[in-house]
Amino acid sequence: MDNKILFEEGKSELSPEGEKFLTNFIPIYSSTIFSNKIFDDQVSRIIIEGHTSSKGKDQDNMNLSFQRALAVTEFIDSINFPEKQALKQKLLAAGRGEIDSNQEIDSPEDRKVMFRFQFKRADLEELFNAKYNQP
Repeated sequence: MDNKILFEEGKSELSPEGEKFLTNFIPIYSSTIFSNKIFDDQVSRIIIEGHTSSKGKDQDNMNLSFQRALAVTEFIDSINFPEKQALKQKLLAAGRGEIDSNQEIDSPEDRKVMFRFQFKRADLEELFNAKYNQP
């Protein structure tokens, strides 16, 4: 998302610019994911991670980052696009707080949301058997 700033400092409500960006981004993003059956089958979750700057208390930042992730998932639910139901089934909100922030400065770029994929793994029994050559 190229470090798009979707939130004002200390806020979990999407900014008007953030809403406009997501309104354009989400339909393209989801159509890309669901246009390829192999890719769709391999992605088990799409994790929406909220982030904060290093300003403030750790616990407050963790809560704020989670609220930001929830705001994005709720906004996704409010817009219409063809793959909406399929996308919603894969979404998971997570707060990362200031873990990935630039600790040296209070940077607005740290007030972001990231989309990450969780891919399906091969059957663990198959992995174990392959590693230890057991039938």
